Amino acid sequence: MSVHTATQHPGSLCYMVRDEIHKTEKPYFVYFPVDEFPGAKQTNVKFDYHDVGPSDIRGKTEDFKLDECGFEVVEFHSRFKYKDFNEFSKIENDYYKEVSDFLQDRMGAAFVQIFDCVIRRRNDQFPEKQFQNSDVQPVRAVHIDSSRERKMRRCKRALEDAGIRGGGRLQILNVWKPLRGPVRDWPLAVCDYRSCDDSDLTLVDQVYPNHYDEGTSLYFNSKHQWYFLSDQQPHEAFLMKMMDSDCQAADYCAHAAFPWKEAVKVEDMRESIEVRCVVFIKGDGK
Repeated sequence: MSVHTATQHPGSLCYMVRDEIHKTEKPYFVYFPVDEFPGAKQTNVKFDYHDVGPSDIRGKTEDFKLDECGFEVVEFHSRFKYKDFNEFSKIENDYYKEVSDFLQDRMGAAFVQIFDCVIRRRNDQFPEKQFQNSDVQPVRAVHIDSSRERKMRRCKRALEDAGIRGGGRLQILNVWKPLRGPVRDWPLAVCDYRSCDDSDLTLVDQVYPNHYDEGTSLYFNSKHQWYFLSDQQPHEAFLMKMMDSDCQAADYCAHAAFPWKEAVKVEDMRESIEVRCVVFIKGDGK
């Protein structure tokens, strides 16, 4: 779909800068305060901001398909109320099942394993302060979660643990939705896979208080086509591709939060939940 069929809105996105230092030092982020460690740096990555003008797909969501552009908007009516998302045990026991059942039905999946969940509640210091001891904040840097190698290992381990044998299609899908709406504060922007090139991608070490991961960031490319859903409501979810073993389909969806400059009557700071899932479809999955 061409960007000209959707309404563009002012908004900048944060891209990683190509830096000479990364020829000898791998890019990294530390996702906790490092002030108490002399000489420690939060990151060795520099950013640049580009006014890409994400296009609003409200009223045109049917034009965006998961296997073509790496994302799609789906109706996902959860039984959870806003207050229920304060109880993580309830999320693990009940919300996970809702998401799993939804993906099994929609994707025709034989197996779904949810391996991660992130709830983000923006505080009034974001984006100036992003690594303080507070709720997890929106991510402004354009990214695609973990590296493909780590995602493949996770998929294979999930199938082994479940005792699943035989061929099929493996995917990692993210289900992202707001906890309340309409979202006008730092909405999610998604990039059409068809406008990306693998040369735009770079691996980044991610250091958390209790674990390490390897993520994927992006360099700016003027060909990138960005979209968002204006006034997104809790029953409207983004289904995003993070990996797909089918080489004929979209493999990933770059995404980031962005400041929607034209938003009116912004009353609530953004709160969202993102669930990350291994999905296995028997056979060729087509």
